[in-house]
Amino acid sequence: MSYAGKILKIDLGNKVIKPIPLDERLCKQYIGGEGFGVKILYDISEPNIHPLSSKNPFILMCGTFAGLPIPASLYGVFAKSPQTQFLGEAFAKGMFAPELKYAGYDGIVILNKARDPCYIFIEDDEVSIRSARELWGKDTLTTIETLMELHPRAEILCIGPAGENCVGFASIENDFGRHAGRTGLGAVLGSKNVKAIVVRGSKGIKVNDPSALWKELEHIWEEEFSEKTEKYRLYGTPGGVKGINEMRSLPARNWHSSYVEFAEKISGEAMRSLVKKELACLGCFVACRKLLKVNGDFVEGPEYETIYSFGTNCLIDDLEEIARLHLRCDLLGLDAISAGAITAFAIDLFERGRLSEQQLGFNLSYGDVEAIEEFLELIAYRKGVGEIFARGIKYAAEKFGAEQLAVHVKGLEPAGYEARHMKAMGLGYAISRRGACHLRSGGYEIDAKFPNLKTQERIKALILKENQYVLYDSFGVCKFMRGFIDEHYLAQLSRVILGWNTTPEKLLELASNIITLARKYNVREGLTMQDDMLPERLFKEKVNGKRLSKAAFIKELKLYYRMRGWSPEGVPR
Repeated sequence: MSYAGKILKIDLGNKVIKPIPLDERLCKQYIGGEGFGVKILYDISEPNIHPLSSKNPFILMCGTFAGLPIPASLYGVFAKSPQTQFLGEAFAKGMFAPELKYAGYDGIVILNKARDPCYIFIEDDEVSIRSARELWGKDTLTTIETLMELHPRAEILCIGPAGENCVGFASIENDFGRHAGRTGLGAVLGSKNVKAIVVRGSKGIKVNDPSALWKELEHIWEEEFSEKTEKYRLYGTPGGVKGINEMRSLPARNWHSSYVEFAEKISGEAMRSLVKKELACLGCFVACRKLLKVNGDFVEGPEYETIYSFGTNCLIDDLEEIARLHLRCDLLGLDAISAGAITAFAIDLFERGRLSEQQLGFNLSYGDVEAIEEFLELIAYRKGVGEIFARGIKYAAEKFGAEQLAVHVKGLEPAGYEARHMKAMGLGYAISRRGACHLRSGGYEIDAKFPNLKTQERIKALILKENQYVLYDSFGVCKFMRGFIDEHYLAQLSRVILGWNTTPEKLLELASNIITLARKYNVREGLTMQDDMLPERLFKEKVNGKRLSKAAFIKELKLYYRMRGWSPEGVPR
């Protein structure tokens, strides 16, 4: 129940398309979405392959509840990351996952490489590989509009020029503004010559107990209009800008500061006056997606993370200008967090005389929107010095001999939460399986609500959050619903929708197993404890009077390993 019952396997090199029946054991042990993606990647990928090799499989999996009228429209993509060289995973919501379920598939596994640019067309049982020669080189908006004309009422995900050029932090776009952005999996699609996936479905989704589901829907919809989601309804994710800044925990100027005077100007409250339209995903009434109009173009966002990455980190104090850069990243197919972070790093290099006007072709400084936009173009098309930055911040830092300035874990730049002030988030960045990510653990929420927890209690809370977040990404539930959807309610929904007789404790155990399997994948790819270290800068450079103790951090890291049941070096037993 709720599962479509098939995974679509597409071998591009041999042009073989085959639906594979879904194994019930996979469902019971790995749930869906994140669990399916990690398990399948671990099982079918060869160790130590190059991320842009044709041997690197690209896996897309729907959340278990996708397609139902509840806030659970998420899909995840999985492959070895060209940005980190470890597990690559990224997630997006919108209508793509529901439509794929309606077509009869729980996911797609893409193998090998097409000879020429192509897109994959799926309409129920009809699946074909079609030419994308005329789409290659087009931006994401043009690509989606063109394919929508060819295939009305279809849902589309695609890459932009950055993905085609295999930029290390290329994103995947759907729904004109939803992104599977992190870890560069748009580059993996580009390396396979896949420009887009188009899907149109006409099948329904069965549930175990429809009448009971309607009762649950009434409860969910009531909660969506409660105070638990009010901030997201009113302001979207930018509603957090002022509060995090007041906590002196909003990174600024390439992480040399944690507070800006202009936070009010770029806050969710300020953005509300610019919003022209609000959008919601399937089964959701929160409508956190805010559309602005900038220079005649509608822009979804900017989100909190773009306000951090281009706003505070690059010292841009104008929301419309931040939205302009957000749109540029969308069109080029760049992850906006990484793009803003590497731009701030490049500006830092330029100010210190380690990156020159001669190398760039122009001056690059904080707050200079035109120069930053030009810099993003260099990266997306790998022109000149853009070739270096296109490989990611870790490579660029090594190339410029500036490792001490770069802020990343495993090659992935962190989100907009200052680790020197937020200890749970700092540890969350370090142990995140995909690199410095706030959405693998939600550690910032622990720091905001319980700032005085003792070390062991803080780690215990972080592990619980990690497990809960894996459940959200496996079932496909939006994390903005975490105020009322937890493991207890997921167990209830599992009984109603899937017919599972499960418990909250059992679900958390499954989530923990998924995290451990992801760790095993990374260890197999060469991960060591050193890859879980925070940037050296955070131990040496004070911000707002604070810096981290490296000895204390290593002690916390080892305690985390022990509480996970791993070895002192972080290797699963």
